Amino acid sequence: MAGFERETGLRAFEWFTELTTRERRTLYAGFGGYAVDAVDFTIYSFLIPTLPRGA
Repeated sequence: MAGFERETGLRAFEWFTELTTRERRTLYAGFGGYAVDAVDFTIYSFLIPTLPRGA
């Protein structure tokens, strides 16, 4: 059973090895944008409650 899990786990990312450099960079850029969006959402969720009510 362990051998089967190891084989299927590696095959799940086999498509990544077939990407060209340009495609891989595009994937990294998309992930980076997604991560930055998550961070700014977190910052705003901490920032908004600290703003004065009259502003």
